[in-house]
Amino acid sequence: MHKDTNECNFFISYTETDKKWAEWVAWCLENEGFSTIIQAWDFLPGENFINKMDTSVKMASKIICVMSKKYFERIYTNAEWTAYFSRKQSINDRTIIPVLIEKFDLNGLLKPIVYIDLTDIEQDMAKTRLIDGVSEKRMKPISAPPFPQKKAVRRHLTKFFHKEIGIDSCLDLSGHVFSYFDFYDPLAISDCDDKAVSINFWAPNARVIMNPTSNTITFVIICSQNLEVALERYKLTTAAAAVDVDKLDGRQINKLWYQEKKSLISGLGKAFYDCVVIALAIPESIHKIGRSSPDAVMQYVATALIMPIIEHHKLKGVEEFSILINPIGCGIEKRLIAFIKKIAKTFASDLRWNINVGSENDKLMFNVSRLIGWSVNTYYSNDNKEWVEMIEESFGA
Repeated sequence: MHKDTNECNFFISYTETDKKWAEWVAWCLENEGFSTIIQAWDFLPGENFINKMDTSVKMASKIICVMSKKYFERIYTNAEWTAYFSRKQSINDRTIIPVLIEKFDLNGLLKPIVYIDLTDIEQDMAKTRLIDGVSEKRMKPISAPPFPQKKAVRRHLTKFFHKEIGIDSCLDLSGHVFSYFDFYDPLAISDCDDKAVSINFWAPNARVIMNPTSNTITFVIICSQNLEVALERYKLTTAAAAVDVDKLDGRQINKLWYQEKKSLISGLGKAFYDCVVIALAIPESIHKIGRSSPDAVMQYVATALIMPIIEHHKLKGVEEFSILINPIGCGIEKRLIAFIKKIAKTFASDLRWNINVGSENDKLMFNVSRLIGWSVNTYYSNDNKEWVEMIEESFGA
């Protein structure tokens, strides 16, 4: 508060539980040249609290109510804003300015008053909203608003997505929009039946899952409506780069030359632009279970990865799924299929299913998945971001 005047712009009304918010609001306002009265700064030891409150309410021309659920449970905060309510000269008099810091159902006389919403936003945006909200000027943006046509956002659709999850979590796909349209032509229409999607699931073999020296391991899913075409494009892309894609077969990726790996990885986005690629890394805390019980790990992955993807597509109207699983070894893939069918009956019995184990004809698809899995695994186990960033760049992420 400015000490050299008997007038003040704002009285900050708040509860003790919201003191940090109130001080932040007062600081922002005073930095912009406004004057404030706030109990935390202006009510000094030895002063009469009731008298000081009365004086402050008379001095400040407006009240800012820092509103949370607790705000309306306190006697003094209710007394403060009702004192200003009795001053209102007209229905549009801006004597009371509510600032919302918590989502809750607002009722009573303050409900029709437009508030400044500071919930769920970053600090810079909150400060801008606060200052714009207390000013008297029209809140027209300084730049043109973005064009709201839905087709304009297709270039930001999810094409490649990776994540590491813990023992108590599943893959969260909220906020991700999948599309099987041409990434480079956002107006292109898919020639495929949008009611059917193939899900190609790749897992490390049984030896890796049960290996006591392995830490993080990664699983990969490629969702597509026309995977055969994407694989043919990948062959052409890698051939143009003078890289033999068959080198992925039977060779450890680490043994490839750097330029070979770069060409194989950077060509992914060009070939699989109408697919959705998802990689899930599981940490050592989960992997160590697989060393003694690989089936338990695979069932966890099915629940945490495959089922959320199916549910996500189901909500978009997909009615038919064709799931292909790579040979894992030790009969794990067969038991995994039985498990998927069992839980699918619970929440997706209305869908058409076709689940099989891949064969020699699917070798290229599984080798591509293995390449993606290796790239993501180096990211989470060795903090090597180079290869994942290369995939993201190829997909335009």
